[in-house]
Amino acid sequence: MAEKYGGEIIGYYKNAMEIIINEKSVIEIMDNEINSERFIITKEPHEKRVEGFPLNSLSKEIKSGKYYFDIGKEKYNENIREEYKRIFKKVIEKINTP
Repeated sequence: MAEKYGGEIIGYYKNAMEIIINEKSVIEIMDNEINSERFIITKEPHEKRVEGFPLNSLSKEIKSGKYYFDIGKEKYNENIREEYKRIFKKVIEKINTP
């Protein structure tokens, strides 16, 4: 797809979460606030691969233009932690809303 549109496109993951507290209490969240940050999908794959995650080798951070594999594990993990914080903040808000 990236090749079809000039070699790089911008994408993001649309996240969703369902929390089942009991049979009568289910919390469903799927809105733009919990989507991943936007990233570049490129036609040129990185030499590293992770089995089961084919887009990882095609994904680059927008700010740096570097493959996520090359930005450093700590910075990558920081990005992931921030995404999870955003998701769970939304979950807590939903739980606390009558």
